[in-house]
Amino acid sequence: MSDADPQCPSCRTPLVRSAGASGLRFQCPSCHGVVIAIAVFRRVLSDGIGVRVWVASAGEPQSGLLCGFCGRVMRPTPVPDAESRLATVEVCRVCEAVWVPADQAALLPVPTSTSLATSAVPDRCPYCGAPYEATPDGSCPYCHRSVVPSQVVIVAGPGDSTDWGAQDVNWGAGAVGAAAGVVLSILLGR
Repeated sequence: MSDADPQCPSCRTPLVRSAGASGLRFQCPSCHGVVIAIAVFRRVLSDGIGVRVWVASAGEPQSGLLCGFCGRVMRPTPVPDAESRLATVEVCRVCEAVWVPADQAALLPVPTSTSLATSAVPDRCPYCGAPYEATPDGSCPYCHRSVVPSQVVIVAGPGDSTDWGAQDVNWGAGAVGAAAGVVLSILLGR
């Protein structure tokens, strides 16, 4: 993915870059969709789902939206889960980026454990996105900024009535809004 003025594939609004424990992501402040690298997508979904989406995208036609980074046509790709619900994301195989529309986020299969915890040591530098390797002084070996490991726990389980993140993404009340808030919170690394 390129960092040159990325735009939302759906509404062409400039995307807002943010760094989370899983890696970089870009959110649309208008339609609330998210663009993430396939590597981040694989980390936040149930085991094996991200890889299956990447492999399936190779056989999908380039008939989707334009990638917000390279401008090429993306590939709409279904995302199956254990409950046979289908979400559809768009994959840019050139940029290795995944566009997750806000209305599809609640349908994504996230791990079903009651607690999802990110690693205390990040996989990637939250500042430059480079693979993080522990150094004696705790700084990134690429950008040399201090990386402070943190523990983030997101609790979500069956029957949980907490409206996780719905106020952040303006989803409103209801189970779909709460589920979408949980998934977007995970995708956004909150």
